[in-house]
Order: sequence, then C-alpha cells, then structure tokens
Amino acid sequence: MNENRKKITPYEYMEYFMTETANLVSMGGDGKINVMALLWKTIGQLWMIPTITVAIAPSRYTFELLTKGVPEFTLNIPSPKTASSISVTGSLSGRDTDKVERAGLELIEG
Repeated sequence: MNENRKKITPYEYMEYFMTETANLVSMGGDGKINVMALLWKTIGQLWMIPTITVAIAPSRYTFELLTKGVPEFTLNIPSPKTASSISVTGSLSGRDTDKVERAGLELIEG
C-alpha cells in the first residue's frame, strides 16, 4: 500500500465525510484529469453493502468526463494541509484550467 494511503473501514470517517467538502477526481478518455469540489453526497448501505452516492449536475465538466470518458472516479477527503485546494477545485472549470496544478495537488496512481 502506498505510504500516502491509509486503509479505513467504510464508516470510520463518515461524520467528517458528510460535513466537509470532498474532492472528486475524474479522467477523460484522452487522459485529461479533472478535480471537482463535491458537496452533494451521501453515505449509507444498499443491501448491506457500504455505498456512497454523489450528485453531479449535467452542466458540469466532470459529468461530461464520467459519461463520455472513463466512468470511474475517486473521492478524496482533503487533509488540513490540502483543504485549501477546495477553493480552487470549486471555483474554476476544468474545461480550460488544469485544476490539479492550480490547486497544488499531487495525484497518486492506483
């Protein structure tokens, strides 16, 4: 496991996840990465399986990437050190801005 990752149980950070803004990372078919600030989310169980549900408006660039690019994403809860990234990922469009670079984020493969 990467040293920057920590394995957690599905509900270990539930309260924090629900009260803080998360970053959702998606990728287009051309390999272009986008990060969006995610406010609309829920966590729970569906048939006893831990589930996270997210809502993304069809007008968002992330929606376009998920429907026309790679239909997968990661959810990342910023640490206090990276919490300022939300102001960038939530205020700029990935259509014409490299938000990963602008927010000073480091992507880790895997």
